[in-house]
Amino acid sequence: MKNLINIIFILFTINTLYSQTDKFTLNVDGMGCAYCANGVEKKLKEWNSLTELTIDLAKGEVIFKYPSSDSLSAEKVAAQIDAAGYTATHVTIEKSSGEIEQHTFAKKTNTS
Repeated sequence: MKNLINIIFILFTINTLYSQTDKFTLNVDGMGCAYCANGVEKKLKEWNSLTELTIDLAKGEVIFKYPSSDSLSAEKVAAQIDAAGYTATHVTIEKSSGEIEQHTFAKKTNTS
């Protein structure tokens, strides 16, 4: 019985550690087709810990979860979107602690 209790405690602890995620919601400028969404998805999936990625082309919105323990910043997310060839104009982070962060970035203008 004691071993069963220890196993349940260990499983609960592991589940708690892995369920501590921050939810990122991004507004992405310039992403208008399936090819665009695929490029953004590939770039974000370079982060192996990313989960529950959804992309809504109609809204220009990307949503994913990332482990809270890794402290992913809005600036790093925006840079990853820029590296995919698009612009993150707004990032909302819903922390596992309940805190909500809002970050707004300027749209890039084409000067050519």
